[in-house]
Amino acid sequence: HAGWNIQYMNWCTPKAMIRLLDIFYKKKILSKKSNELLYSLMEQTTTGPKRLKGLLPAGTKVAHRTGTSNTNAKGMTPATNDVGIITLPNGKHIAIAVFVNDAYANEVKIEDVIARIAKTVYDNEMAKKCK
Repeated sequence: HAGWNIQYMNWCTPKAMIRLLDIFYKKKILSKKSNELLYSLMEQTTTGPKRLKGLLPAGTKVAHRTGTSNTNAKGMTPATNDVGIITLPNGKHIAIAVFVNDAYANEVKIEDVIARIAKTVYDNEMAKKCK
């Protein structure tokens, strides 16, 4: 937060984040102990309860991490993010990364967008299960 423009040099794409989550989930990157610790910490994340988890059924397990930048004087927020792994009722998992950037909407609206995307993905995966 010290330098406004620095945040634009420190970035990742949602596609790259999904790749990283996949590598992490398949336990290809860390020791077993470190993998378990990181997954546990992600499950215990308390920030962003209205983002990925916001519209999912109560009790849905979501191992996630949020990211949020400051908002400038013009009301623009460069980054409001949530990435994680959603556990479906059948035990399968969904890797998801939602990045909202350079938004002029307030935090409530931005978080609602993230929650709606997560719910749509969840519902789509659940519909596949029924086919």
